[in-house]
Amino acid sequence: MEQLLISGDFDGVVRECEAQETRDASRGKLTDGDVLSVSLLTYIAKNELPSAKFLWKRTHPSIKESSAQLRLAWNVGKALWKRQFAAAFDLLKNSAWSDIIGQY
Repeated sequence: MEQLLISGDFDGVVRECEAQETRDASRGKLTDGDVLSVSLLTYIAKNELPSAKFLWKRTHPSIKESSAQLRLAWNVGKALWKRQFAAAFDLLKNSAWSDIIGQY
């Protein structure tokens, strides 16, 4: 997934994240918050806010609670949803993102 991010292949990133989410669900496993964070931010980058919102809604509460990156990504999505563009860009620019997200 990292190579897809670095190359800017957002469609590939979405495919990979969705495939991981499907694999995890078929095994009765919860998808990692880092994967969901990348997925959510990729939806935002592709201007697919409804997809980002549906991802947030289907994410298990324990993952939402345990993943600060995922909550932060959703805060960006919420700001964009509410058309609070300055707040969204401030969050993107000034937040402490993980290494893989920070590169992206």
